[in-house]
Amino acid sequence: GLQSAGWGAIDLAIAGIGAARSKPVTSPSLRRTLWINTVLDVGYVAGGAHMMYHRPSFGGRLTRDQSWGHGAAVVVQGAALLVLDAAHARQLESH
Repeated sequence: GLQSAGWGAIDLAIAGIGAARSKPVTSPSLRRTLWINTVLDVGYVAGGAHMMYHRPSFGGRLTRDQSWGHGAAVVVQGAALLVLDAAHARQLESH
């Protein structure tokens, strides 16, 4: 649940920034943004895998099992975003 709320807040912020833009996004600009997001997605997957393997307690705020669960949630979300961002960026390259 915490992971869903966190990712939802990030998505809401991104949507808000997009809605506040005064000019439309061009294909090259969107493609570049999607490729940047793809690189960030790889980082999310790596960070989640790190949490799953090392199970940090974050100063005693998480148990080892909670840390593994948060890491797994980040891996799943990051992997899904990686597939979506890369697929859409590739699709824009063909236009």
